[in-house]
Amino acid sequence: MPMQNQPTQSKASSGSQRRIRDEILAAAIGDARPCDDGFERSFKFDPAFSGFDGHFPNDPILPGVIQVLMVHASVAERTGLALRLVKARAMKFREIIRPGDPIRVVWTETETEKPADEQIQCTATLTVGQATAASMKSLQRRPFITAS
Repeated sequence: MPMQNQPTQSKASSGSQRRIRDEILAAAIGDARPCDDGFERSFKFDPAFSGFDGHFPNDPILPGVIQVLMVHASVAERTGLALRLVKARAMKFREIIRPGDPIRVVWTETETEKPADEQIQCTATLTVGQATAASMKSLQRRPFITAS
């Protein structure tokens, strides 16, 4: 019997999402670690990273969606939970991130008042050098599965 409250997605879509998540995590320099502002993790994307494909030819820029997914993948891996990104908001992309740029992601995690949903709210900032490249807020939730 099918699970309720689960979005359906093709095997190809699921495989593509896993592949890009794995590529993002492969660009991480070390594991997430506690810092004064919550948690932090560093990244450096090789020019061959597939996220640069077509974004833009001869002028590669790290797409905003990849920047959001960097935060999501880091939180999920740090918590050990199979989280699903529910919402991203208050996104501001201020600086262009190029291949080879060292990126520092700093985020805070706050559990919501709905423990049954196991939701985590995050506020994150990405910096390149001394410049704030992006900031965002996100809501991540453990997938809800009902027994039939």
